[in-house]
Amino acid sequence: MGRERPSIDERLVPLVHGFHDVGVRVSHERSTVALSFARRCALTGCIVASALFASSCSSSSSAAADEAVISSWKAALNAYSAAARNGDWKSPALAAAFLPPLLSSIENNLRSLQEAGDIAVGGEKVTGAIVAHANGNNATVVACVQDNEIVVDIATQTPVAGVLGRADPEQFTANLTKTSEGAWKVQQQSVKEGRCRVA
Repeated sequence: MGRERPSIDERLVPLVHGFHDVGVRVSHERSTVALSFARRCALTGCIVASALFASSCSSSSSAAADEAVISSWKAALNAYSAAARNGDWKSPALAAAFLPPLLSSIENNLRSLQEAGDIAVGGEKVTGAIVAHANGNNATVVACVQDNEIVVDIATQTPVAGVLGRADPEQFTANLTKTSEGAWKVQQQSVKEGRCRVA
């Protein structure tokens, strides 16, 4: 197209992955109904029933924590997608969702898109997302995305060469860290093309 396209590091972050229709699955036990607890109390003693209730509460708390992590991950990628579509590499939403040094890589990639005269178009669908690992202030999200959002040349409206110009199913692996303010932010992220399935 008569000009050299700036180099973009495709390994660090997906350049176009916002989420509109997100399906999130977080495994957890259902709380036992009060009548069931009452029967256990009558048959085995209230100490046993109390232990079961505590276990159920712990499971519900864990599920809520997982949902908070996944929600933060979605917010981060929504922020990135909006910035890619609008050509806004200075968007404050990026700093609210990503941690350095990933944040700098994201801003550089988005700036490269803008300088190249490219923009993101299209949409995508998350087909599943789970918290694969959590330990204190660190958690890992694994998700599957059918990505139909691509990067095109603004002048010609044609897809760019390479992975950024293709619609593909992808698997995301994102490491998030909980900050001192209590917010979950993406610290690292990788994307692998191909079929994906999460439990």
